[in-house]
Amino acid sequence: MSRIPKILWVFVLAVAVASGCDSSDGTTPVVDTAVGDATGDTTPELDVAVEVESGDADAGEVVEPVDTAQDPWVQQLGQACPAATRVGRFEALHDEYGAYVAGNISDRIDALQVLVEQEKDGPCVLLQRKNPTCSPGCSKTEQCVRDAGCQPFPAPMDVGAVTVTGLVLPVTMTAKGANKDYFFTDFDTKAYEMGAHVELKAAGGDLKAFALHGVGVPDLVVSAVDWVMKKNTALTLTWEAAQGPWQVRISLNVDQHGLTPVTLVCDVPDTGSYTIPAGLTTALLNYGVSGAATASIERRTADSVELAPGCVDLLVTSRVRGELLAQ
Repeated sequence: MSRIPKILWVFVLAVAVASGCDSSDGTTPVVDTAVGDATGDTTPELDVAVEVESGDADAGEVVEPVDTAQDPWVQQLGQACPAATRVGRFEALHDEYGAYVAGNISDRIDALQVLVEQEKDGPCVLLQRKNPTCSPGCSKTEQCVRDAGCQPFPAPMDVGAVTVTGLVLPVTMTAKGANKDYFFTDFDTKAYEMGAHVELKAAGGDLKAFALHGVGVPDLVVSAVDWVMKKNTALTLTWEAAQGPWQVRISLNVDQHGLTPVTLVCDVPDTGSYTIPAGLTTALLNYGVSGAATASIERRTADSVELAPGCVDLLVTSRVRGELLAQ
């Protein structure tokens, strides 16, 4: 098995918040990929291994649960926005590379970030971006929106001062730059403690004031393992389980050069393991392997609010990124 050199992960706030591999829940999650088409089962038989290194605990070991069953704070949590209606996202995240709070909001949906479901099995879906075509073509200030023709590109919005409480440091953010990004990066290693009541409040500006809620999730711990993905073979992933009002998202992408970009996303309960069906691992590999593939597992809570232009959400996330190897 030949090893693809490990990617030096670069922390780019705008990309991490606006797109990311993982980005939305719902029927059409958002993943930042390039245009491509399915090719069918024409690629050679390939093995893909994923190395994830975090902590020394054994996979499947259970983290002490957070007593949230009767917590009124938990009862008010909602869900992440569906990609088809999401116009903004804020995220409080820490992983092995650091911690931050960041977000932005636009005045309309970015149609190019709404992926098309290709296959589904239980909580797992294969998602692909397919750029629509408009005739006549759109101007430089417009994008082609599927079933809606040419529409203006999304414009960033200022929602006033944004404060976030319940973190390890007090956070107040204002919109920065032409993209009106919100961000705070002055944490040492983590943004929140397990079980913390996190609340984000936007004072209002281009949009009315709003509030979103979250809970500090336990640090996600994945043992140092190799995940081997083969055609016609199910793939079982394991981590330390933790009971609570959160969910685990698995994201795998083996085509970073954008020839046939499809991402496999699974939103699963935090039980400590999940087996991806053989049909989906086969389908993902059939789209082809190129470049340095990516993988991540994250534990997160989500909450959302409907505003005039669409849905805005808040994620509180602990993430472990992986390294993929190909034979």
